[in-house]
Amino acid sequence: LLLAIIAPSAEIREGYEHTVARMKSGEVHSGFREEADPERLVIRQPSGQTRVLPRQEIEQLNISRSSMMPPGLLDGLNDKELRDLFAYLRSTTPPF
Repeated sequence: LLLAIIAPSAEIREGYEHTVARMKSGEVHSGFREEADPERLVIRQPSGQTRVLPRQEIEQLNISRSSMMPPGLLDGLNDKELRDLFAYLRSTTPPF
């Protein structure tokens, strides 16, 4: 958990690679690859919607080696806030 927060791009698990497809029509679609075969590519967009892209309509396909999670998430927190955050993340009891 700590590594994922401090260095989000250090390890990107399979299925969480950010995929960008530029279509022949000029449209650009991005998201996480859910399925891929020679005829189609299925991506889950950040909105949660799934989009099926026919391979013959894809002009360019890029798979990013960078996480969609931005780096530096902990930069603005002081020591107490960091301790509180990790105590919350480790807890099994809901805070309400």
